[in-house]
Amino acid sequence: MKKSIPFEDIRRYEKFPFQMRPLITNFLNHEEPHRHNFEEIIWVKSGEGTQKIDDKQIQVVPNTMYLIGKGQVHHFVEGKNLEGTIITFDRAFINTASVPQMAMAIFLELSIIQRDTIVFKNVEIQEVDTLMQQIWQEYNKSDTVFGKYSVIYHLLLTLLVLIERKNIELKAKEGTLIKDHKEQVYLDFLQLLEKNYLKNHDISFYAKQLGVTARTLSTYATLYSGKTAKDIIQERLIIEAKRLLTFTDSGITQIAFQLAYEDASYFCRSFKKQTQVSPNEYRNRLIK
Repeated sequence: MKKSIPFEDIRRYEKFPFQMRPLITNFLNHEEPHRHNFEEIIWVKSGEGTQKIDDKQIQVVPNTMYLIGKGQVHHFVEGKNLEGTIITFDRAFINTASVPQMAMAIFLELSIIQRDTIVFKNVEIQEVDTLMQQIWQEYNKSDTVFGKYSVIYHLLLTLLVLIERKNIELKAKEGTLIKDHKEQVYLDFLQLLEKNYLKNHDISFYAKQLGVTARTLSTYATLYSGKTAKDIIQERLIIEAKRLLTFTDSGITQIAFQLAYEDASYFCRSFKKQTQVSPNEYRNRLIK
């Protein structure tokens, strides 16, 4: 009986909070669904396949970057003639004052699944591929080489900035780009939510921590995401509920307790309001 989703620890094989490895070329169901306690960037240069991120099955296609945030459930299903690279890193590795705040924004947004796939085109492809090769060359040097991880650190920052540039470009096309302090309040809210959603569902808690009113927080959230702060909190809870329903055998009451709902019936009502099906119906659909 599965009562929890396995965590894959970035420090399982190495002590340093950064790893890089090539994609496995060909495979079929070579790994079980697991959570990450790190951020992951998957760069697919060529080949094809499928993977699952939470409850979404996603096609793996060339010249595409897939972003998997801390806490998301992921596993590869199939791969054919794949060529590419996987980078994993602990957020603490780059969590310093020198890091552009927007460079990590996209991973915070993954908490509520806004964007997990970025397609690069034309000259962008060569730019990303060259940067990946530079990181790979540095990563494979001996640990005794002076400044090895300092170079990796700065190359990774460059990669994150390239990703965020593309993200900003996509947001501008979608009309969701914001250029003032309101965006930072929103991003701080997402980060705070990640740390507290299992025990605090009340908007007023987050507003107080951020030094704004509940109405202001909701206004900023709506401006940036098109969703109220309450909607975002509920979405985050439902995403976690879906993970537990999909990847564990925990009962509905137990899941409601894990997510700090008042009772199972309230959890079921909230889940159905968000998904149009009950938790049991959602789980049963997965079995069919």
